[in-house]
Amino acid sequence: MRPRVGIIDSGVSESLYSYVLESRRFSELPGDDPAQPDSLGHGDRLARLILAHCPEAELLIAQVFHGDNRAPVARIAAALDWLVARGAQIVNLSFGLARPSQRLTEACQRAA
Repeated sequence: MRPRVGIIDSGVSESLYSYVLESRRFSELPGDDPAQPDSLGHGDRLARLILAHCPEAELLIAQVFHGDNRAPVARIAAALDWLVARGAQIVNLSFGLARPSQRLTEACQRAA
């Protein structure tokens, strides 16, 4: 079985789509939006690093950053729940928060 790696970030570029099992853009609007190409580059760089060390990985992309490096904690927690439901075995969250979040703590506990 190939490892499923979830990435909560800004998405990936189109050149990596062949490695992506599933992706979703998270926003405050209802419904499932398809992820857009990474406009920030951070998620794409993370995906490339992961693939360099584990080329057989299947990526699950949860796009929470859209054009800047800010995302509400509710969006991040929803993305984590979605990744776990899709079978992510490892989830990468390479960003910080301004303050602790009980909501994100609870999402991490559910994921564990």
